[in-house]
Amino acid sequence: MSEILGPELYEDEFMADANTTVLITSDIVLEDGRTGRSIQSFAPGNALASGFNMLIIDDGTIYYLNVRGTFATNDEDYTGNGLPGFSTI
Repeated sequence: MSEILGPELYEDEFMADANTTVLITSDIVLEDGRTGRSIQSFAPGNALASGFNMLIIDDGTIYYLNVRGTFATNDEDYTGNGLPGFSTI
């Protein structure tokens, strides 16, 4: 993730106090049929300042969107600026 986000954003998002961060995970399927996991992270009481949604696909592709609107992916073919469509399974 640090390579996708860069060191500064990585530290802001992933070095938060683990005692105050909530993670919600679920199995997903993308609209194109690939499967993976959805991870939602937020700090209660600080929802507007930190948190993200991330999709980790079984093939190693990662899609990341934080609450401030920063989007990143390692999918070189993806042209969107937000998470691709998906459903929980």
